[in-house]
Amino acid sequence: MLERYPELSSLHAHPVYLQAEGMSRLRQICDTVYGGFCRRLSQSVPSLSEYEVELCCLIKLRFTVGEIAALLGISPSSVSTSKHRVKKKIYSCLGITDKKSLDLWVWEA
Repeated sequence: MLERYPELSSLHAHPVYLQAEGMSRLRQICDTVYGGFCRRLSQSVPSLSEYEVELCCLIKLRFTVGEIAALLGISPSSVSTSKHRVKKKIYSCLGITDKKSLDLWVWEA
């Protein structure tokens, strides 16, 4: 995947704050590579905000907490807090009782 989308390699190596266009491009890549992941997630859990779907998209693209923090222009602790809240929202909506991490759930979705 990284060979097909060199911008992903670049962002993993040197994460920088993403403007709306950059985030839109990552969502497009995620949807292309993972069969409409963002669209499917939004349909499955309609209460997710655009930001929360984007966070899941970044997780799906295997960005670390530190990289996500740089891409979104927030602190790593804010990323962790957001991930915890998103996990609660998704698991509650879908009735998931598994203790699996959000990252694992997203990677398998």
